[in-house]
Amino acid sequence: MNNKYSKCSNCPANHLLDDKRKALIERWESKRDSYLSRTKKIKLILLGESMPASRYFYDLETDYPESGLRYSLKREFGKLDLSDSQFLISMSRKGIVLLDCALCPLHQLYDNVTKRHAATYCFLTITHETISKFPDTPIVTVFPSNRGWLKSEIPFEIRYNVKGECTFSDQSGLSDFYKELITKKL
Repeated sequence: MNNKYSKCSNCPANHLLDDKRKALIERWESKRDSYLSRTKKIKLILLGESMPASRYFYDLETDYPESGLRYSLKREFGKLDLSDSQFLISMSRKGIVLLDCALCPLHQLYDNVTKRHAATYCFLTITHETISKFPDTPIVTVFPSNRGWLKSEIPFEIRYNVKGECTFSDQSGLSDFYKELITKKL
């Protein structure tokens, strides 16, 4: 575990990363990786700004009653009738995965500039490695308004794969984009 976090001391969100948070990250990434392993082919990567503080998209033990990304994606894909477990399986079958730029809950930082620097730093030092396993896979960012990474610092091969941008509060059109993607092989 220590090796993965060795560069975190230079991150603006470093003070949010304690041993308890590291254990939570490891648990959540394990759940995410379980869904990734069930996915035959990754067709679309949704890239969020950061892992939340106390609930996670792939963790069915955390609550998403009628808010949060899991719920809003269920709504966007017309899957509100499915249980959370069924929805995650549906996403896996579609080849859609969610990754995060940062491992720490950046909403707890005080200003957007610091949040963007932290998202960029963590993406480049940790998350980039995971995303690089899926070259040429389209990416849609799902960042809070006026936040996310600093585009100018992201490697070209990653920026090139960004085919859409949504906000955390509104993913309208994402379902249509996915349908177009699998029909036209964008």
